[in-house]
Amino acid sequence: MKEDILEQMTYDWLVSQPGIFAKLNIKFKPTADILGYNNSKHSVPSDIDILAKNLIDPAAPILSVTCKSWQSGFNADYFSQNLISNRDKEIGGKPIWKHFRELVDNIWNLAFIKSIKNEVGEFQKLHYILAITKFEGQSNAQHFVNNDSFLKIFKENGIDVTFQILTVKEMADSILNRTNNTLEPTDFARLIQVLKAGGVI
Repeated sequence: MKEDILEQMTYDWLVSQPGIFAKLNIKFKPTADILGYNNSKHSVPSDIDILAKNLIDPAAPILSVTCKSWQSGFNADYFSQNLISNRDKEIGGKPIWKHFRELVDNIWNLAFIKSIKNEVGEFQKLHYILAITKFEGQSNAQHFVNNDSFLKIFKENGIDVTFQILTVKEMADSILNRTNNTLEPTDFARLIQVLKAGGVI
């Protein structure tokens, strides 16, 4: 099955870095042992698009990636403002909070953390990457990555989290900066290499 193209690009970008092992599409949902569980509300799973671990540096944070491949881009300011204060406002056919349920709902946050522990074992540090096509308009990352509510929900559940928003251009630029005559190991990096060789970029 083909993954979302942004998921595959981001996966390739991650695993092309030394020591990174990654896995795609980790399902998670609240379970009955989580306080507040309601089967009628929590029966449909969400997923972690990419989960990654640095095998060279055991002290490095676990990496989780959420991909939003919206063609119009991602308005970081809008989501930072509305995920908490206007969470039921619909965008893309569903309430805005459901696009980032692990950031704003404690039950889903606990399920998210539990799912990661099931894959990698106990951990205390997490680097949460939001991979996007581009920023929409003049919005920037700072309000989103420094959002106190997002940081707090993880802290209260025992996880020291940092956030990053990563654009397609940033991934491509990082590959361009290292590309040489050695064949790149992933499809995305190889495509960038061929486009550069062909004078397209």
